[in-house]
Parts: sequence; structure tokens; C-alpha cells
Amino acid sequence: MAGVDLKISETITTDFASATQIADSLSGGGTGTSLDQVTNGSFSPVILKSGNTGRQNWFIRGNNTVDPVTDMKIHIQEFGVGTGFTYGGPASRSAAADFTTIKAEGTASGSSKNNNDLLSSGIWMEMNVLEMITATNQFDQASRPADVKIFGDSGTDGQDLASAITLVSEAACIDTDQGNGGDGTDGYIPNAPVDGSIGIDNDIALGDQMHIGLRAYLRSSFTDGGIFQVEIVIVYTFTA
Repeated sequence: MAGVDLKISETITTDFASATQIADSLSGGGTGTSLDQVTNGSFSPVILKSGNTGRQNWFIRGNNTVDPVTDMKIHIQEFGVGTGFTYGGPASRSAAADFTTIKAEGTASGSSKNNNDLLSSGIWMEMNVLEMITATNQFDQASRPADVKIFGDSGTDGQDLASAITLVSEAACIDTDQGNGGDGTDGYIPNAPVDGSIGIDNDIALGDQMHIGLRAYLRSSFTDGGIFQVEIVIVYTFTA
């Protein structure tokens, strides 16, 4: 049985072949996603804190040609474990220490979407396409905890495979307008999306990609500096 691969792009695409894999250069070597520099009491990527604007987009799609990808979940793990990349943070720290810190920041985080509480921290994930279109409502973890997840929240969410977070149906999108919302840039809403599932290219029922937004938050009293690194892992089930 042939495998099914995923691609993660920064922009919405029309098919798997045209999708461009994310490829930011990482400290220590290798490629992935950089969430840029975050200042205490804010978040990154940031355009305007007061306007709650700015995020890193991930559009996730597979090269499945017969059956849907199902059971799609996401979690974090220590940097280098899956990729084999060399840790590029300060010599005074380690990949293991970064992983511990990022989990702890998520567990202790506040829930302010634009960090007005100055207590929000860790890596956050927004999974509602329609809310991402309306920037003032994106990453509103306080009112939409099912759509907005903080890795390590409650001491468990998405910090390992056992606690991996299911990508909800609200994240499913397609580049073709089905009249169900969306704006084309962030993705249109498919007709019958299902948690954890994406269809083949142009599947108007399930959608053919998942759209999530990522941010790094930092509480105002955080004292460590320098580069922090962690791996974000997507797990899924496939047939063909």
C-alpha cells in the first residue's frame, strides 16, 4: 500500500502538486516554521497587538487520491526527535529544556487573545477558519476553548501523542466557494466537514485541507531570552 504524504503551506492551494512546503531556515540547520521574535507581554507573529492581528498560517493537505485522511491530530515534542535537526538555541540550554519550558508556559498561560492580561504564554493554535477571517475574534481562547488550543494547557493538551489535539471540523477548508463562508484567502467552508478529516483534492464535502493559525505568546514576567525550539507533529490515518 502506498503511503499518503502531507504538505504544509503558508497559503491556500488548489491541489497537492502546487502546494509549497514551509521552509524557513532554522537556527542550527534544517527548515521549518519560524514564529519570529516575540516580546514580553505580546505575541508573534504580530501586526498590531491592539487589533489582534498577525499569525502564522498553516494549510495542511495530503496526496490521498481515493479515501479521506482521518484522525488528524497534532502535538509538540522535543526538537530534533523526529527531524534529526541539530538544536540551535543557546549553549546554556538544550532541546529538552526548551520543551519543558514551552509546556510549562502553556500550562500556566492566561487566556487573553491579544495578551492584554500580560499573562498569556506558550504556543497557541487557532482552528476556526471563519474566526480567523475576522481578526478581532481570532485566538479567543477564553470564549472558544474547543477551537483555540494552548499546547500544554491543563498540563496535558498536545504535549505528547497520548494527548494530541484533534484538528476540528472548523479548520477544514477548500479553495472553491461553496457558499458556506470564507473569503478565498483563508479558505472557503466545505459542505460537510468532519473532525480530523480531509478529502482528496477538490472534495467539496470534507474540504481538501486544514487551515490552522499559530502564535507564540510571552507573559510580561518571562525572563529567559534567545531562541526556543520545539517540534510540532501531525499524526493521521490513511488508506489510499
